[in-house]
Amino acid sequence: MGCVLLTGVVALALAPGAGAQLFEESYDAVFTFTDAAALSQTRMTAAFDGVDYWSSSGGGPGGNRLARYDVNGNLQELYQPNIDMRSIFTEGDSDPLYARGYNSPQIRVQTAPGVFGNDVVLTGGTLNAQSAVVFTTDGTEFRAMNAGSVSRWDRQGNFIGSIALSGFGSMNNENVYPQNRGMASGGDYMLTYANGVLSAWDDGGNRVDTTRLNGAGTTFDSHFSISYANGMVFVVDVAGGQWRGYDVGLGGGGGCVYKVKKSKPKGGCDNCPPKGGEYRSKADCEDVKDCDKKVKTTIACPGGGNGTCKIKGKRSSCG
Repeated sequence: MGCVLLTGVVALALAPGAGAQLFEESYDAVFTFTDAAALSQTRMTAAFDGVDYWSSSGGGPGGNRLARYDVNGNLQELYQPNIDMRSIFTEGDSDPLYARGYNSPQIRVQTAPGVFGNDVVLTGGTLNAQSAVVFTTDGTEFRAMNAGSVSRWDRQGNFIGSIALSGFGSMNNENVYPQNRGMASGGDYMLTYANGVLSAWDDGGNRVDTTRLNGAGTTFDSHFSISYANGMVFVVDVAGGQWRGYDVGLGGGGGCVYKVKKSKPKGGCDNCPPKGGEYRSKADCEDVKDCDKKVKTTIACPGGGNGTCKIKGKRSSCG
């Protein structure tokens, strides 16, 4: 059983010489949901696949390690994928869900709810046993951070270089385990979290800005949990506590949202968006008027299941 390491410290304060301010001084949570208490041991990261939220846990491969929630954060199901999770993540808030397990270079991809197959193997570079692996926002790279050094791999798993985070460890005890092994990707930035403070870093390794996440957890679980999903930074309080989502203005989750009028499963899919629920498209928008009034489309079965969903919907919001 792998020892659980907590990484993901956030530092939020404008770094000297960082230039234009990116963040406000602090942010309140704009969305919360209750963590699935039946997950085993230490909480890891969360993700959003365009339909559902997911959360994960580590400390060993056995037991409940993955939870699925609807778009409002209501728990739907628990799964036992036999992975000692260190991170789960998606590409641009869309299906499928990916995972990285303890001390493994093998990236896993969800093929049905709670069932994972092999994706690529990350070769070369430095990948700490405890580090969370994430996609860059554009989905072109895998990245993982440990003690201020970010390793990069292309989508085929080939090592393509590293980035040193300049000044990492200089504030908020961010270079202390477990917060020194976790990161998220939001907008054009790499994000780290430590003791209530979020830091944004550019690809040159510069700390662009910091901000305080009001009410964010500072526990062992919290520092493992730093995530970016559906346009929000997420941190969990404790196991079984609250996941708190913060909109810090980095974008994402800003697609057109439609209220589902008809939803028809095809090919055995049992996880289609329900009538009256929400369907979030990949169409960018700044205002609801940017969205088509109606949508008629076929999507892959959410959660990686077999089949498809035929959906008709009416626009409801942007974001």
